Amino acid sequence: VDDTLADRAVAPLLPGLLRAHPDLRVELVVGQGAGVNLVADRFDVAVALGGEHRDSSQLMRRIGSVDNIICAAPRWLTSQQATLEALAQSRACLSTTATRREAAIAGLGLIRAPRIAVADELRDGRLREVLVEHTQRDVPIQTLQPGGRHRSPKATAFVEHLARELPALLAFSLNRRAA
Repeated sequence: VDDTLADRAVAPLLPGLLRAHPDLRVELVVGQGAGVNLVADRFDVAVALGGEHRDSSQLMRRIGSVDNIICAAPRWLTSQQATLEALAQSRACLSTTATRREAAIAGLGLIRAPRIAVADELRDGRLREVLVEHTQRDVPIQTLQPGGRHRSPKATAFVEHLARELPALLAFSLNRRAA
């Protein structure tokens, strides 16, 4: 699972899931997900942000969506112009949304991130949304499960819980943070 989804979307749902399914054990592994082989790597479920997953041996389910926005610190915007070229010319190659968010807050440039990843920072003014016309809307959040005999009933319960609870959590988080 991506770091943003882990921290802001999946982790808050785990207590309710574990209360409802006391025999369930969850091991949350955060990573980029590219090249993960669910069966070989012994994962029951992967949660992915965006992208096309065309492995026909996997069951894919859309459980929500987010908007990817572009933002920067107000102090960076006083001396720089927000352009797609500036976004492409990042001064640092940072692999997690959290580190990119912190770099942007520190005034190191523009970032593209899921709105939920920067909602608090937008609300309190540490970041400002820019280039709104280039927002990537409705980026899917998907679960992937191995198909066939590798499919676990406990993993299916996890996916069902996420599908039921995630949209409300995303809406609440964004509305609360916008208030």
